[in-house]
Amino acid sequence: MNYIIAPDLAGGNKGISQDVKRDMILKAVCSEFSITQKDLYGKKRTREMVEPRQIACYLLKKYAGFSYTQIGRLFNRDHTTAIQSVRAVEDHIETEEEYSNRVNVLLSKISK
Repeated sequence: MNYIIAPDLAGGNKGISQDVKRDMILKAVCSEFSITQKDLYGKKRTREMVEPRQIACYLLKKYAGFSYTQIGRLFNRDHTTAIQSVRAVEDHIETEEEYSNRVNVLLSKISK
């Protein structure tokens, strides 16, 4: 079983607004996957777009304290899509070490 070891951004850094946390997360995800924010918000459902989008949803929920409704609105999707995305990332983290490591790298970038 793999664990995410980076600090919880939702509870820590209380002086940082949710908007700043959102921007930090989205910038880190786009950088890590070499995509633009336009790509991240887009409608493409290829693996190259879905994986970073799902990870962004997960980070926004778990480490920035966004609600599923807020995440859905941010990505122009239903809140149930945000729920599914977070669950998918959690499943991958538990079963795939490389995936878990990639999420940890993102978290370390965000928490600096």
